[in-house]
Amino acid sequence: MVKTVEKLSGIRLKNYLDFRKDPLTFLSQTREVAGFVELGASSFVVHNPEAIREILVTQASSFQKGASASLLSKTIGRGLLTSEGIEHRRQRKLILPAFHKEMLEQYKRIIVEQTEEFIESWRDQDERCISDEMMKLTLRIIVKIMFGRNVLDSESEELVDAVTHIIDKTASDLFLPFPVPAFIPSSRNKRYTSGKERLEELADLLIEQAPDGDHLLNLLLTAKYEDGSSISREEIKSHVLTMLIAGHETTANVLSWMWFELSRSRSLEEELVVEWQSNHQQNIKSFKQTGPFFKEMLRLYCGMDVITRSN
Repeated sequence: MVKTVEKLSGIRLKNYLDFRKDPLTFLSQTREVAGFVELGASSFVVHNPEAIREILVTQASSFQKGASASLLSKTIGRGLLTSEGIEHRRQRKLILPAFHKEMLEQYKRIIVEQTEEFIESWRDQDERCISDEMMKLTLRIIVKIMFGRNVLDSESEELVDAVTHIIDKTASDLFLPFPVPAFIPSSRNKRYTSGKERLEELADLLIEQAPDGDHLLNLLLTAKYEDGSSISREEIKSHVLTMLIAGHETTANVLSWMWFELSRSRSLEEELVVEWQSNHQQNIKSFKQTGPFFKEMLRLYCGMDVITRSN
């Protein structure tokens, strides 16, 4: 673990207000201070890659997901994203077959099919909100891949709004010293409640009407733990909600920033199009420009800018 820790100067309340006002600028400033910054009261901001790897990988069992998992569990229950320790390892082992190499090849085909179908209605000179479009696209893809079902155009906007409202409240509450109680009828709470109800309705529908085929939901409905016990309906629902909320919003964000970067370089866009058109049957990892481009987008615009852990 990195030993050098710098204490952030200034009044803690002001630092907190600065963070709330502009999180990206605040985090950038702490990075300039050191790779390991003490905020006070045993709170730290960690930028150092070695320390991050130790917290998230090599010594992960010594840390807990803490407040973020607790808040999210109110919405999605105890699924893979919010579970800890033995429970998490148990769930991960059960779900892993859905991500084996042969399944990923099938997913690649579905991704291409869903994308081509989605952009059929696009026309030159259209003006579209790219972040909304990417949310709709990734929602279609995740529902088809994970649950074997198509999302209707009439459903997508409503579902995207539901996910957005849930994430908005969860992200806001995570960094509030005193989150607004759920029973207070604020506009944010109302949108959150409505979004949660809509997603739970969809989750119940997906489970009840799960089609045959090789997809995660079918795996969950038929799989058993090592002791022979089946997965409870509540746990299956938690996994469905986890995929609906966490499975497409982060990807949509990265894709949106990708289009932003491409809009700034016409030559790069043309090079990637030519590479894809001439090699689209190959593994994308072998592409000389497309693969590195995606990796650079993930470096610059990661799906989650803050990950919390407690000890």
